[in-house]
Amino acid sequence: MYRDRGQWDRLGSPFLEDGTIDLTGFKGKASDFVDGSAKMGASDFRTQHVISPSLVEFQGNRAIAGTNCIIIGENVRLKLGTTAHARMYGLIERRNNVWKLFERHRIYDMATFNFPSTIPEIEGKAVEKHPREYATIAYLLE
Repeated sequence: MYRDRGQWDRLGSPFLEDGTIDLTGFKGKASDFVDGSAKMGASDFRTQHVISPSLVEFQGNRAIAGTNCIIIGENVRLKLGTTAHARMYGLIERRNNVWKLFERHRIYDMATFNFPSTIPEIEGKAVEKHPREYATIAYLLE
């Protein structure tokens, strides 16, 4: 929710200082992801995330959290939207008696285009160069 609300100062708070994230073409430090998200927040691409409750399994000072997510996005310049279904996996670790993410991965299951007002022309080859599961998001981010 911090990302959708533009709360960039809070977006990195669930991560350990050396935490990493891997999703939609970004793989790197969580802090770099926060910076990139702030830039995206100023772009033509808008998103809302519908996030389900997480299923968390603990083992000692580590845990894994599985969370289903629906990403609703729109490129306002293109007047074209997307809805994507994905699963997020968070690898969590307890350090100094505090639980935080040290890795987050997103696996996309499917994504489709939405047409908020009219049906614009879509460049098929530009969509097809990305994996089908998140091609619509990648297209709208370009």
